Amino acid sequence: MGSAGTGRFSDVHGMANPSSTVGTGNGGDGDSRRSDQCDEPINTSLEDVERCTYYLEYNAPPPNDTLIQLSVESRIAVETAEGKVIGYLPTRYSYLAGCISSGLSFNGKVTSSSTLPLVTVQVYISQGNI
Repeated sequence: MGSAGTGRFSDVHGMANPSSTVGTGNGGDGDSRRSDQCDEPINTSLEDVERCTYYLEYNAPPPNDTLIQLSVESRIAVETAEGKVIGYLPTRYSYLAGCISSGLSFNGKVTSSSTLPLVTVQVYISQGNI
């Protein structure tokens, strides 16, 4: 059996409201602080690097410190300043589509890349300018 959905980011848990209130439990006084996922920096590996335009054009991943930005395609794409897609964020970061659609921008840089044993690209991403 397959899963039901419309193919929209809103089908992903947490996409209707990218901001949430999370209890922090500071001594059991019932206090809570607002946790805005859009403000949290991200360190992650990219997916599908070998199938993206950057790798297909250069036959190599981008070097360290390459500046990056996010765009919304069918998934959240990580691309160079020139618009060449390097890879895609894992789906656990799909909530960023809501952040981007609300007018926020995300930038970052490649923190590591390699071709052996597999092509991998690690990135650091944060809201605003890096």
